[in-house]
Amino acid sequence: MALLIEPHNHSAFAHILDDVFRLRRQVFVEGLGWEVPGDDGIHERDEFDDEHATHLVAFAPDGRIGGYLRILRGDRPMLISKVFPDTLDLKPNIHQSL
Repeated sequence: MALLIEPHNHSAFAHILDDVFRLRRQVFVEGLGWEVPGDDGIHERDEFDDEHATHLVAFAPDGRIGGYLRILRGDRPMLISKVFPDTLDLKPNIHQSL
């Protein structure tokens, strides 16, 4: 089962988002050793987990979180452009002009 948590219903699913942010801390801070400005020692939340974010949570058969994806609007700041801009190839493709 999967659950789409859209901006208008964050508060209705706050308990699930709490579990998501706990799991993200386990994976990224404890597991990978990342230093995240929004780490409070319990949850990993960053500047992109705001009122505009949409969250897709997949559940395993036993009810635990089995997968997670944060979806951000393209007209707002996002992780790839603000934190990892070097992963973007913003140079024009010379083959497109041929």
